[in-house]
Amino acid sequence: MGQWRPIVLALAVLAWSGVVVAGCPCEDASLCQPLKLGPRKEVFGFGSSQAAWTEYRLDVLTTIAWNTNKTLLCEAHRANVRVVAKAINVNETVFSDAATQAAWIDATVAMITENYLDGLNFDYESPINLSSPQRAQYVALVNNAARAIKKINPFAQISVDVAWGPYDVDGRNYDYVGLAAAADLLFIMAYDTRSQIYGPCLASANTPLGTAERGVQEYLALGIPASKLVLGLPWYGYDYPCVPNTQLNDTYCPIAAVPFQGAPCSDAAGREYDWTVFQRLFRNASVEQTTVRQDALLVSKTFNYVSDDGLVHQVWFDDQATLAPKFQLARQYDLLGTGVWNIDCLYDPSAPASQAGQVAAMWEAMAVFQH
Repeated sequence: MGQWRPIVLALAVLAWSGVVVAGCPCEDASLCQPLKLGPRKEVFGFGSSQAAWTEYRLDVLTTIAWNTNKTLLCEAHRANVRVVAKAINVNETVFSDAATQAAWIDATVAMITENYLDGLNFDYESPINLSSPQRAQYVALVNNAARAIKKINPFAQISVDVAWGPYDVDGRNYDYVGLAAAADLLFIMAYDTRSQIYGPCLASANTPLGTAERGVQEYLALGIPASKLVLGLPWYGYDYPCVPNTQLNDTYCPIAAVPFQGAPCSDAAGREYDWTVFQRLFRNASVEQTTVRQDALLVSKTFNYVSDDGLVHQVWFDDQATLAPKFQLARQYDLLGTGVWNIDCLYDPSAPASQAGQVAAMWEAMAVFQH
């Protein structure tokens, strides 16, 4: 294990012998011990804002990814909520070069141990061809990292983020069956489903209900157990500038043709914004806009407005009403759980008190297994 071996082994022995290593940030030092949790339904949330973590619902979440704030760690462990790190600097050299991979795994194990974390989340999203050796190499990396991490903490959780569907989404032809076998769970990123638009270049929903369900069905059809799948949905949406001469009350919003991964159009023609941004925009009485409507087919919310430059924009986003039936897919297909990208999208210190009920409803929509 190279230069990290003495550090990793020493910390691991201390942690599992019940002795708290120096530097534990918690007043109750036992909270720096690894969480010894068995199988359970997951509510998996991503978050990175140091300012927003006090708004996280630890009574709803079971796993928090990427926000490794030390005070959050103490409170999360008190609530039996895992905190897992992001696998950083994952690239083709880490896949293919044995020495580089060994050093990467050593450093990752040391980082997890030194920060009292409960596992690792892989978020590699670059294209891989069906004929590429990287398909097997990625699986091997996840396998090798999982094996090393679980040596020091058998209860550690290893997760892999995957596209909304397994068939060539954005060129990601991964070995999803192999990744599912190597990891504890696959987090289905059922959002950005307009990353490749092959039909008319039109603004549309970030996560149509039918698309989310199709993705789940396709992963299950590969033979991946439902108990390995977490359905992740968005707490953000898209703002699309419509092409000139679009009228405020037009139903359809033609957008600029921005190619991506072989498709002539993509959601890159628009911009991502947090749920709170759209709430502020819709409350802005000085902006000429339509009322929010729910698209019955796509099960998403949309409205149009006129920006300062005179262009009509079309917004697509989700709220508790449109997310609830999508999260219910996890229960319908008996998946391991649900999740969201990302928790911080609900954080708005300037929000009026009247928005608190909507924020609470957003949390409750995700917590389908707790009712």
